[in-house]
Amino acid sequence: MEWLNVKLLPGERILLDRRVGSEAGLFAVVARAVAGPAGRLDAPVRERLARRHARRSVALGGGFALPHAAVPGLTTTCAVYVRSSTPIPMSAPDGCGVTDALALLVPLPGLAADYDRLMGLTSLLGRPATRVALLQARTAREVQAILMGTS
Repeated sequence: MEWLNVKLLPGERILLDRRVGSEAGLFAVVARAVAGPAGRLDAPVRERLARRHARRSVALGGGFALPHAAVPGLTTTCAVYVRSSTPIPMSAPDGCGVTDALALLVPLPGLAADYDRLMGLTSLLGRPATRVALLQARTAREVQAILMGTS
């Protein structure tokens, strides 16, 4: 299965070197990236991401996080990649702050295919070679190529 493609993660939703000081700030950046012209999804995205993270940290360790949520009103699955210019404290298993986050948002209710995509992305971000390549990536195009397996 293809975990990501350009439709799910277009270049304009790859946000590098952003000033993000908290998990709430990260969720706000993600929400703004997918909120739509009227911003109607802003509050639901922030609320759903925060609720999911409150149940169990979405930080994977090694500076990476995979925030995810099923969002009411969302019509298609989408992803946002955010790189913070400073580490974000997020209760990571290794105690390190998060600098890189790949957010996955799916329409409510989530489907089995969404869960499979989430597990695939968790595995992808768990690979040391993928993490090193992402940390070295300097452009949205480079991030896309790594996450879509075309680099």
